[in-house]
Amino acid sequence: MLLLVITFLLGIAYHGEAIACPQVNMYLAQCLPYLKAGGNPSPMCCNGLNSLKAAAPAKG
Repeated sequence: MLLLVITFLLGIAYHGEAIACPQVNMYLAQCLPYLKAGGNPSPMCCNGLNSLKAAAPAKG
């Protein structure tokens, strides 16, 4: 599952621009239980990922 999140993040990243680490941590904090124990991600985790995707600069 961690690989899935990393792949997601790499897919939305744009070279030359970055989101600050504390902001990423805030978005992903609710996903830690899911990443550690598996199962289903919580709605809060999904909301955090969607917010992170929206905050990331669009690709070219």
